[in-house]
Amino acid sequence: MRSGDVIAKDTLIEGFSFDGARIPFVDNRRGIWKPRILSEVPLSFVTTFGSPYSDSFGPDNLIRYSYQGDDRDNRDNVYMHNAET
Repeated sequence: MRSGDVIAKDTLIEGFSFDGARIPFVDNRRGIWKPRILSEVPLSFVTTFGSPYSDSFGPDNLIRYSYQGDDRDNRDNVYMHNAET
């Protein structure tokens, strides 16, 4: 359900159909969501106030993702790096 600029989380979890498969826009269990149909970049990520990470908004009002720890090979960090480039 959509109300103004807000889309209900249930609608995002419901997602869309592609090649006969249901593809959620977000995953209810993970902040960074990369469905199998995508090979190298996430479809979405969510953050919250009070997150253990220092995600923030830049001067251009775009979100600046704070990588998870120092492990550059962490799969989520790799996905987010791929999305940035």
